[in-house]
Amino acid sequence: MRTLVRVMVLVVGSSFVVPREAAAQQAVGSSTVLINFTGFTGVGFAPTPAAGELSSNIWAVTGFSDADLAFGGTRATGDYARGQSTGTVTVAGIYAFSAGGDVFLGVQPAATDFVPGTLTARFSNALAKPITALNVSYRIMTLNDQNRSTAVTFAYSGDGTTFTPVAALDYATPAAQDTTGWGLTDRTTTIPLSVAPAGLFYLRWLSNDISGAGQRDELGIDDITLLAGFCGNGSVDGAEACDDGNAIETDACLSTCVAASCGDGLIQAGTEDCESGECCTSGCDFAAAGAACTGGTCNTMGTCIPDEPPTGGGGEGGEPAVGGGGEGGEPVVGVGGESGEGPAAGTAGSGGSAGGAGTAGGAGTAGGAGTAGGSSGSAGTPAMGGSAGTIVTTGGASGSAGAGGGSTAKPPAAKDDGGCSCTLPGTSRKSGGELALLGALVAAALGRRRARRSA
Repeated sequence: MRTLVRVMVLVVGSSFVVPREAAAQQAVGSSTVLINFTGFTGVGFAPTPAAGELSSNIWAVTGFSDADLAFGGTRATGDYARGQSTGTVTVAGIYAFSAGGDVFLGVQPAATDFVPGTLTARFSNALAKPITALNVSYRIMTLNDQNRSTAVTFAYSGDGTTFTPVAALDYATPAAQDTTGWGLTDRTTTIPLSVAPAGLFYLRWLSNDISGAGQRDELGIDDITLLAGFCGNGSVDGAEACDDGNAIETDACLSTCVAASCGDGLIQAGTEDCESGECCTSGCDFAAAGAACTGGTCNTMGTCIPDEPPTGGGGEGGEPAVGGGGEGGEPVVGVGGESGEGPAAGTAGSGGSAGGAGTAGGAGTAGGAGTAGGSSGSAGTPAMGGSAGTIVTTGGASGSAGAGGGSTAKPPAAKDDGGCSCTLPGTSRKSGGELALLGALVAAALGRRRARRSA
């Protein structure tokens, strides 16, 4: 009955069989890969292996007199197809040795065969991320029936050309023979292998004489177990600084398996306040509140707050204070302007200068005629004189009299209270003297109107 060579892949404690036809190139992913040689009968190698053969897409062999086997080649006779055996053979070549019901890939070295010689297995990275390390274990089988010591050394490569030895996976048979039959030795270690996604890597076993004379011991390898290490598997592998198994970028370990640090552009929660900016220190803490930054100061949350522009009033001189008669141009009582007509008003004005010197009581009576009070305005130095000067300007011609007042501000416009002598909104209550003077002026103005109408 024909049997198939099987490749066993362990997945979380269970297993399934990948038929040989699907094993054109052995892929290594996130699960443990176990390669044993169940079904191998020692009948050769081919890229599309027949029953009992091994895949030359996975295996390459050097050191036999029947020429080397390259990846993808075919060897189905001679040194590469010595068949099955339980040991104690003398013809050099590759066998399917068995012991205790277990089948394994075996070699019988000779003077011109496999001394030295290599078995090389090729694998690919099936992960979407780089392999950063590789845990390798295997079982070496030896039948120490000869007085010669033989070395089996292990090495790995990322390009199939340059190999790095791994002493932890080496083995040497004893120089003195024994009769205990097949012995087995397990070897395991983790190698710092770095393989890009879809990239290839190579594992090699090399055999050579160490000491002794005569024939050589039979050798075999079995149960090759591979477990790829990669960033995100929760285990620190190879050159990784950390691996917490998550993609969180604000904890102590980044998704790239690099330890978080100040300056990496990522704010570490609970440890860093910031990563950059004028209000961030070199230790990734907020600068002290009030620290200077461009155009302002830092607040407690690491934000640069712009300085406020200076404030102040009266830059242009401000609003003029309310005062009396600064310009003297606008009459308080508009009708008084008519009193400036005629030469008689000018004559009366010169007499009014005396009134300017008083409290404006008398002058107020003659206010109608005193509109020419240019001279009276200039004579009015008392505080009340200032008010009188403004009132005199109702004469129209004596605008300069206003200058005698104590302010240059324009008085507010007069508001009509309807004759009730009450205070209107927006006005101030007049003093008794001012009201009396205002009444006199109004009476004089009304008198003049009547006189003109009768004339």
